[in-house]
Amino acid sequence: MEEKEISQSGLAKRASVLGEEYVNRALQWSEDLDATEFQRLLTEFCWAEVWSRDVLPDREKSLICLGMLISGGRQFELTQHFRAAMKNGLTKKEIMEVIIFSMPYAGIPLALEALKSWSAMQKGSDV
Repeated sequence: MEEKEISQSGLAKRASVLGEEYVNRALQWSEDLDATEFQRLLTEFCWAEVWSRDVLPDREKSLICLGMLISGGRQFELTQHFRAAMKNGLTKKEIMEVIIFSMPYAGIPLALEALKSWSAMQKGSDV
């Protein structure tokens, strides 16, 4: 099967939310692993289709995304999405409120892990 090109609109949306440097690193990483089809599908579905919808503004999408990543314990993605949330207009106080709000719904251990990721991101280190 011949590989298809990655959607330019998906790449543009992904870069606008996560940053061009992050997207370039992800693309290079997948190329090194011979996983370009994985990146193409991810970019097409998540970014060209879902994140590009115009019903909710990116700020609200980031809020929702943080809640879901916290509740799923997805620390690797959470760190990048904290950065994206601030880029999309969420304040540090609002992000902290999302972490607090996750405590009764996702559980204190997951909220604590999110807090650790939030702290590490603010100190300039990745988790």
